[in-house]
Amino acid sequence: MTPPPGTSDNTDYLLLTPHKLITGSKKELLAVLKKNPALKATLQRASSTESIPKLSGDQDFPPTISTACSTSPSTPVTQSPQAFLDEKPAQQESTEQQSPSSSPPNEQEFKQLKQQLDSHDRRIKRHEKILEERKRQDRQYALVLYGLKELDVQPPQDWKSKDDSMTQLLKASLPKVPGVSYVWISNKRLGSFSSNNRKPRPVLIEFPSMEDKHQFLQLSKPLRESGLRLDDWLTEQQQKERDALNADFQALKGKGYKPFFRGSVLMYHSNDKACVCQQDKADTVPPAL
Repeated sequence: MTPPPGTSDNTDYLLLTPHKLITGSKKELLAVLKKNPALKATLQRASSTESIPKLSGDQDFPPTISTACSTSPSTPVTQSPQAFLDEKPAQQESTEQQSPSSSPPNEQEFKQLKQQLDSHDRRIKRHEKILEERKRQDRQYALVLYGLKELDVQPPQDWKSKDDSMTQLLKASLPKVPGVSYVWISNKRLGSFSSNNRKPRPVLIEFPSMEDKHQFLQLSKPLRESGLRLDDWLTEQQQKERDALNADFQALKGKGYKPFFRGSVLMYHSNDKACVCQQDKADTVPPAL
């Protein structure tokens, strides 16, 4: 708001009330009004008065605000009370105009911000890749068995620890192969127990070495015949990669192959060799002989 004629940033104001005269800067007078809500309310009501009566004895009159310039002589100017309350200090208006948030960044600032965001994005992707690699390393010595029935009794609270009854159930469900022994270090159910589960929870089996894991994988075929299925313990990313290969998996089956997965890699045997099928490349594979 433009200051009244004759005023400046160094203007002192006179607040004339029915009982006393208060002088000071705009900031100081506003502080007085803030501490005295009744006086502020009276000042606001006075803004609707067209004319301000002159002081005559003890006659009540609305408070008025006049200016008395401290830097240069001038005639005091009477200002509307409401205008005084609504007026923003010149310094505040200048600050608002120069505020960075009120103006969009220029081209150079936008370019710098974009470079910073791109740098953060690259760092996030790099850390996600490292985390994914660690997850795959942690899971490479494990298999998941699907279809093994649940125990008839309520399981204990801690399914992360080795459970003897669970181990006995697993051993009893494995087919017997003469001369072959299977070694694993732990087994546990994945997921929370619920009597409403229609399917049994999968069983996570961890092995001490890759050799022991591959030995256990020899049970894949006889386990399928008994309604059980073995698979790798996949990360979420690996499961997404495998899902993207479903069409290629079905295409290979249609060509007479028996495709299978190793992790998230789609493979098939051709001429007694294990071959890898890339995504959307099953159409280029010739039919099985």
